[in-house]
This record gives sequence, structure tokens and C-alpha cells, in this order.
Amino acid sequence: MLQGMTESQFQRPEGKLIDEARKVKGISQRKAADLAGISDSRWRQIVNGYVTVGVGEKVPVVGPDETIAKMSAPLDITAEQLHAAGRGDAAALLLVQSGIKAQSDWQHVGTALERLRDVRMQIDSIIDELATTSEASKNADG
Repeated sequence: MLQGMTESQFQRPEGKLIDEARKVKGISQRKAADLAGISDSRWRQIVNGYVTVGVGEKVPVVGPDETIAKMSAPLDITAEQLHAAGRGDAAALLLVQSGIKAQSDWQHVGTALERLRDVRMQIDSIIDELATTSEASKNADG
């Protein structure tokens, strides 16, 4: 148990990230906790980084990876943000929860984006060709 520490000294980077994201979303801690499927008291403990066990006695709290991921999802916190906050395992779980299960899935996303870019370039080329043909046709008729 630690005494003499201020409340802000307990807050971990992921707690700060989660609290800031909640404020940006404009929702209460109670609503955020409900969306994440945890109690509002547990939400506060994880965000604040401590639990009070007696008068003035606080014990540091580190939220489990699964709970951090559940808290992050409704606030649109990204896996990259969690990783930057030092919670790489929670970031991986967030990806699993959102349906991207492995690095290979990310590679498929990248491949699909590349294909979409190629298709877009082909469409743009066809549009340019049609515009040129249309102009040539107008000039020939006129």
C-alpha cells in the first residue's frame, strides 16, 4: 500500500488515454463502463490506476489486457494508441475483438487496398480515355 502519493501519480498511460478518449466522445464514465461491459467502479479503478483499501490507503491497479481492450473498443481507441501507451498485448486483443486476428489478416487488408488502388487507376485511365475520345468526336463533328 502506498501513502503520500497524489492521485495523478497512480494513473498509468493507458488510463490517461482511455479517460481522454471518453471525454472526447462526450460520455460519462458510467456509460463508458456499460458499453465496455464492466462496472463503473472497476472502470474508475483502472483509469485512475489505484483502488482505495482504507482511509487514505491506495493500492496500484493495472487493468488486465482483456479489460483494457474492452474499455478501448467503444471509445475508438486504436491498437496503435494502446501500443504507444505500453499495452501491446491489449492492442493485440483489441485487434482480435475487432476481427483482425493476426498479422496475416493485416497483410490481406494491405493487399486488398493495393488492388483497390489499381482498380481506381484503371477507372481513372478509362475516364480520361473516354473524355479524350469524346472531345475528338466533337471536334470531328464540328
